[in-house]
Amino acid sequence: MDRGGRITRRNPTGRVPVETGQGSRRTSRASRGAGRGGRSQTVSDGHVDTESETYWSYEDSTYQPETEPVETPYEGDDDDVSDEEGENDSLARIEALLQQYQREREERRERRRRRGGRTSGGASRGRSHGDSRAHIEPHGGRGDGGPIIRISKYLKEARDLGCKPFNGAGDISVAAEWIKRLNEAALDMQLTPEFKLRVAVRLLEGMASTWWDGAKGKYGNVVTWENFRQEFFAQYYSDFEVNNKRREYALLTQGGKMTVRQLEHKFRELAEFIPEYVCDENRMVNHFWDALDLEVRERATQLPNMTFSQVVEQGLKGEKEWEERKMKNAEEAKKRK
Repeated sequence: MDRGGRITRRNPTGRVPVETGQGSRRTSRASRGAGRGGRSQTVSDGHVDTESETYWSYEDSTYQPETEPVETPYEGDDDDVSDEEGENDSLARIEALLQQYQREREERRERRRRRGGRTSGGASRGRSHGDSRAHIEPHGGRGDGGPIIRISKYLKEARDLGCKPFNGAGDISVAAEWIKRLNEAALDMQLTPEFKLRVAVRLLEGMASTWWDGAKGKYGNVVTWENFRQEFFAQYYSDFEVNNKRREYALLTQGGKMTVRQLEHKFRELAEFIPEYVCDENRMVNHFWDALDLEVRERATQLPNMTFSQVVEQGLKGEKEWEERKMKNAEEAKKRK
C-alpha cells in the first residue's frame, strides 16, 4: 500500500502498477506484456512511460514517487488459466485411453486363455505322459522365457514323416523299424534330444507304454534320450532276439518264393543286426549272390569287385530273363496240346 492509501502489487516478471480504490484504474495487456519484458510501463492520462523504474500513482494526473510496494503473488492472466485447463483435459483423455487399452488387452488375453484351455483339454484326454506344453527356444532349444510350443505340433510332424505308434508287439524287426523311423524324423525336424525323447514317449502305446512307466523310475525326475535308447535296446534288442536274426540272415535265400526286390528288402532288414556285415560290403555282395535262385544266377553276370547295388542290378537282370524264359516255355507247351 502506498502513502495515498492505494494498493500496488508486483508482477514476478516485471513491475506493473495495479491500483484499487478511488481514482482511475487504467492498465492494459500491453502494459503487462512490457512489464514481463523487464521494463515498467504506466498509463497516466493517455501517456505510457516506458523509461521510469519507479511506480507511478496517479490521481488527478499528479506524480508521486512510491515507497517500496507490497508484493502479492502473481496469479497469471486468463490465457495461463485456459492453457492449464487444456493440459488437464488432455491428460484426462490420455488416461481414459490407457484404461480402455488395458481393458481390451485383458479381454483379448482372456479369450486366448479360454480357446487354449479348450484345445489343450481336448488333446490331453488321449495322453498318458507328462504335460502337453513345453518352454522352448528356436530349433527346439529350451529356456523358461521362450515361446510356448505344444508338443502335439512336433508329434503331428513326426507322424507325417512316417513315425507310427509302437505297442511292443512283434519281433525285433518291428522295434528296429520303429526306432529307425523315429531317428530319421527327428533328424529332419532338427529336434533336440529332449524333444526327441518327448515325441518317442508319446508314440508308445499299450505294453510299450506300461514298460516305459516302470523303466524310467530308476532315473528319477531327469530322464535323457540316451537313457531311453539304452532301456529300449535292452528290452527289445535282447541277445536272444539278435541271435535269432543272425541265424535267419545266415540261412536267407530266395527259395523260389521271393522276388529279387523282396530279397533285397529282407537282406537289408536283417543286416542291421549284424554290424560286421554292414561294414564289409564284399561279404554282403557274396552273401546276396549266393542267396539268389540258381536260375537267376545262371542268367546274371557276376562282375569282379561288384558293389551291393551292382549285384542287385545283376539279380534283377537274371530274374527278368528267367521270367521271359518261363513264359516262352508255357506258350510252347500250350501249342503242343
